[in-house]
Amino acid sequence: MLSIVLVMALGLLASASASADGDPASDVLPFDDVYLPLEPVTPALAQQLKDAVAAANKGGLKIKVALIATAADLGSVPSLFGMPGQYSRFLGAELLTIYKERLLIVMPAGFGLYRGGQPTDAELASITGIKIGVGSDGLAQAAIDAVKRLDDGQPPVVKAQRGSGKRGTKATLRYLVSDNSGSAGVKVTVARGKKAVATLSSPVKPIHGAGGSLTWKVPAKTARGVLTYCIVGVDAAGNRSKQSCAPFRIL
Repeated sequence: MLSIVLVMALGLLASASASADGDPASDVLPFDDVYLPLEPVTPALAQQLKDAVAAANKGGLKIKVALIATAADLGSVPSLFGMPGQYSRFLGAELLTIYKERLLIVMPAGFGLYRGGQPTDAELASITGIKIGVGSDGLAQAAIDAVKRLDDGQPPVVKAQRGSGKRGTKATLRYLVSDNSGSAGVKVTVARGKKAVATLSSPVKPIHGAGGSLTWKVPAKTARGVLTYCIVGVDAAGNRSKQSCAPFRIL
């Protein structure tokens, strides 16, 4: 009888050990919002990450984060190292019965984002340009930047500036722009009445000062008179500003 009990106990112990070794993040994330890698993160940086995730969740974003520094952090699925998108779906499926919101994976190879089967392409695109540094600290800093960007619900502020240009020459369309993230892009429409004459855009990039501008080659056949120049700002999180318009005179 004792031998039977001993065999059962050893079996349960082996089963528990296999579960723990199978996928470390899946053991941690049901109880915590951050999985830190086996390769240590500097304590202060680890706390910054935990604070950023806690603030995002408190604000309503709902997110968990896993830092995967090496294949060892994947337990029995090391083949998924270097494939953050695939691993985000794998881990998300494991957690699906208890958690269906955002799951952010950060690997040296990039980011993965899963949200219970919902589309995440736009959100993932908003963080793709974030640089991932070397080692566990590099992953942690990238995760902090990504969480803050995903938690950005504030749109840019733009103001079109009146101006003028000559037919057949390059004209400068000036504007003011600001955003809490420090980066923004713009989309511009030049119109005569309700008819668009030109559309221009600038990608999301760091803002240096409040002023910005785009260059427009005014067609030689453009009629003289006053056009309307309208601008909309967009940030990396996809937030769009209110439209701002100003007159632009063709000389």
